[in-house]
Amino acid sequence: MVSWRRALAAMIVVASSGGATALAQPQVVFHGRPSLKVSEGALERLPTMLNETTGAPLEVVITVENGQYFWASRRNTPMGVAEGESFITFVALNGGGYVRVKKTDLTTTDFPVTPTEEQFDYVEHIPLGLNSVIYYGTRVDDAGP
Repeated sequence: MVSWRRALAAMIVVASSGGATALAQPQVVFHGRPSLKVSEGALERLPTMLNETTGAPLEVVITVENGQYFWASRRNTPMGVAEGESFITFVALNGGGYVRVKKTDLTTTDFPVTPTEEQFDYVEHIPLGLNSVIYYGTRVDDAGP
């Protein structure tokens, strides 16, 4: 798996043909680190707690460049975005999954807050065939919603 840092570096392009010009650089709109991984398949569900060391290589990064969103931590997969009052959902355009991020402090909305929503800032859902891997985690920095 390509690290999100290398993916971001690969997105920064310097063109040359008549002079070097820097193209628009991607901006990180969300960066999170998972603390829970749930592997699901039919009748099986295996939750695994992650610590900072085991969660760091599984971080999620969403970037935007020229109005287009990318799942930088998943091979720069192009994403669409759906924005609601409480959440922003980034959906992979190739069907490869989604990332749903808390947009605001949910206690200030009419949305019923569950214990899971109090504990985590995002969910990343990745289908693998007929199985799924789901990561729950928190923001790493203040970028994004």
